[in-house]
Formats: sequence, structure tokens, C-alpha cells
Amino acid sequence: MTSARMENCDFCEMGRESLGGEHLGLSERQLHRDVRTGLGVFADIAPVKPGHLLLLAPGHELTMAAALAEDHQRWRYVDAVREAYLRTFPGDGLTILEHGSGGKGHRRDCIEHAHWHLLPFEHELGEIVDADLRAVVGDGQAEKEYLSDIRALDSRYSQSNYLLYLDHGEKPGPTQPPARVCLYSLKVSLPYQQYTRSVGYRHVAGATGAQAGALEWDWAIHASSNLVQQTMARQAEFARHVDSALSRPTTSRPLDLVVA
Repeated sequence: MTSARMENCDFCEMGRESLGGEHLGLSERQLHRDVRTGLGVFADIAPVKPGHLLLLAPGHELTMAAALAEDHQRWRYVDAVREAYLRTFPGDGLTILEHGSGGKGHRRDCIEHAHWHLLPFEHELGEIVDADLRAVVGDGQAEKEYLSDIRALDSRYSQSNYLLYLDHGEKPGPTQPPARVCLYSLKVSLPYQQYTRSVGYRHVAGATGAQAGALEWDWAIHASSNLVQQTMARQAEFARHVDSALSRPTTSRPLDLVVA
């Protein structure tokens, strides 16, 4: 783990404010920041729908596997964020996606700074991910494994090129563990620019009968200040739930992330 910063990395510039016009800078999109671990939660600048958040590593790691490793305090914060999300956005579900590069040169996201996309979906995105890999990734180019516990995303994967997929199933709730945690080890690039964001966008487009097409994700084109503001309207509620979860004794873990 590191707290090192990378010059010209937007996510390293935690204090960056307004980008001009109607677009909010990173610090203006902060929902919660943990002073002990440096992890922070922010509204995505080009959200798929309200409730699209980012969990950012405090330093310029290339994977969350490296950023979290075996750090109990950081995993405890992950627990609190997951609980707070499901309390703040009830009924929407929670799916987590990460495209970790591990410095392998395959990543096509715009920012190589470890982060999770927290998306308001129950389980629908898993089918899209599986279909993408079947259609694009050849034999031996991707390996899918199920993790019994999200904490199995540890230092073994810190230098890997992977896609992490976690969802909470059809009946998500703050007291329920994830229904599925998958890790796809990759030897090739994924088929879309900013792949993790494109998955959610394509599901939303498909649900409305629209054709998403091949997405080249320029945030300035796809950013929606209205959706960001709808997310930020829940900031106080989200922060309250995170703080409440963190205030429980460390020996109490009612929201264990072990998959049922």
C-alpha cells in the first residue's frame, strides 16, 4: 500500500475543485472521507444513474487489491461504505466493478488510479460482463473465479490485470452479504473504453430500448450535472450511515462480506 501521489492524476488531486461550468470538481463531489485510512467516496462525474459512486484509494495504486491488501482498517471502511450505500439508496441494489491494471498495460480506463465503481443495480450487470468476455476474449485470455470472501482480493492480485465483479442479488439489504463475488483474470484489453462505466450504461440503454453502440467514454460528453446533484443530495444521509457503522466496536461484524 502507498499514499504516493502521481502528477496530473485527477484522483490524486483530492482537493481539486470546480472544473468550470456546471461540472463539479472531485472535492465538491465528496460524500465521505475516512481520515484514518485516506479512503474516500465520491459521486461519479459521468454517472450511469443517481447513486453511481466511486471508492478511491488514497495513494496512486493501480489496483484495489494493492490498496486494500490485508489492511483491517481499510476493509472495515469498505464494510461501512457498503452498509451505508444500501441504507442510503434502498431498493436499488449494489454492484461493484473494478478494472485493475496491475501495470500490465492492458487497461483502457481514463484514470489509472485504483477505484471501485459502486453502481445502483442488483444483479443485472453480471450477464453483460459474461457476454462481453465470451464474445471478445479468446480461449486462455481470461479466467473467471468465484471468491468466497471479498477479502480474498488481496496482495496476490495486486500486480494483476483483472476485472472484479460483486453484486448483492435480487434482495439486497444492508444486513445481507454479497450474493456473488467474481474475479476475471485478463490477458487482453476489455472491449470498451472506460469499461466499468460502459457496463452500467449499456444496461440502462437496453432497458429503455435504446442502442448504446460502441461507447467512447469522454466524461465531458456523457456527464450529467443533474444526476450528480441527485446523488449529492444524499450526501448527509450517506455520511451519517458510514459514521454510524464505523462507530460500532471493532469486535462487532454483523455485516460480514463473506458470500452466502
